[in-house]
Amino acid sequence: MEDSYIELEKIWSEFHKNNMEQGKMIRWVMLKVESSEGGPSDVANYVTVNTYGSIEDYNSIWDNINPDSFSKIVKKRLKGKMSSRTVNKILNAEIKKSHRSYMITPLDGTVPPPKLKEGDVILLDAMSQKNDDYEQYESSLAKNVMQHNVDNGNLKLWGFTKIIDRNEAAAKGPTHFTWRVPVEGGDFQWENEELYEKFGNKFLYQKMWELASASRSIPGSASLRIVQIIEKQ
Repeated sequence: MEDSYIELEKIWSEFHKNNMEQGKMIRWVMLKVESSEGGPSDVANYVTVNTYGSIEDYNSIWDNINPDSFSKIVKKRLKGKMSSRTVNKILNAEIKKSHRSYMITPLDGTVPPPKLKEGDVILLDAMSQKNDDYEQYESSLAKNVMQHNVDNGNLKLWGFTKIIDRNEAAAKGPTHFTWRVPVEGGDFQWENEELYEKFGNKFLYQKMWELASASRSIPGSASLRIVQIIEKQ
């Protein structure tokens, strides 16, 4: 079943490439779930992340697209690589047991944006906002800690995103996601003298984290590994 799913995503990746060539899509990433904690009982095996420049770009990819036109696009692109019969068989098969979809928008993140590659690990945390201060804590406290680690070579990326829409199957609890891409062999620092000084002193720093922790809960976390990544050229 896993091989069948990868073949299905291979077909869809051609549709994504087509959209990138038309300037409607920025990036497509397929990730394998390596471990998880919390969240739904039927944990996902894979996660795909589609990145667009705007809602308008996302909506435009479906203009004049129906099962027949989709099939025509991917078959043309896969000519000589996958037979038309195989494409039909995969598209008509019941490969996905379930599909949870979230539309997210970026709120904040570290700089500079790194070049992600296959094999990179992404640590994903689902967050549930508990009070109005939550987003401010992420942007003023967590971001500074993450940027400190990026600047010291112990983290590639931290991103903070908000869920703005979801399908019926998606978990209802999370309101935000945070994304961390660790550096292999890096020594990530949650606390050190430099961070204490940045926020006043150790007591103030730890108190700020207590308040930040009280502003949200973490209903689920996962470790994901990039299997494939395609970006607009």
